[in-house]
Amino acid sequence: MLNEFYPKCAASLDLWLQTVLPRGQDYFICKDNLSINMEQYPENHDHLKNCVTVPSVTL
Repeated sequence: MLNEFYPKCAASLDLWLQTVLPRGQDYFICKDNLSINMEQYPENHDHLKNCVTVPSVTL
């Protein structure tokens, strides 16, 4: 498992993401110039630059 890291801009997204993403899966978030794209955590880790991992949590 990759280490979890949170850039400064990701802190405000944390609570929102925990409420909208399905539980029990890990996701990564890639921020591009215009939007934030979310997709299920991939097997290939080559494109994780500028991404933040969002661990699944049980509330």
